[in-house]
Amino acid sequence: MVRASRLRSWRNRILLGKQEKVVRWHQAGLRLFWKRESKATKAREPRVAADTIDLIRRIALENRAGAPNESAENS
Repeated sequence: MVRASRLRSWRNRILLGKQEKVVRWHQAGLRLFWKRESKATKAREPRVAADTIDLIRRIALENRAGAPNESAENS
């Protein structure tokens, strides 16, 4: 049977080394993720349909042209 005092020191040693290792793994994982994410790949279809994008742009232009000036309202 293992004495309790030895078990505690064993756990403390693992915890000290574990933090650095976890940080290294996390950094390596992030590097790999962004490397794959930023690679130039074939063009993907947009998540939103083209007609929806056109509608949003048209509405935004119409609102910009006819909207009252906010700074004039706040004065």
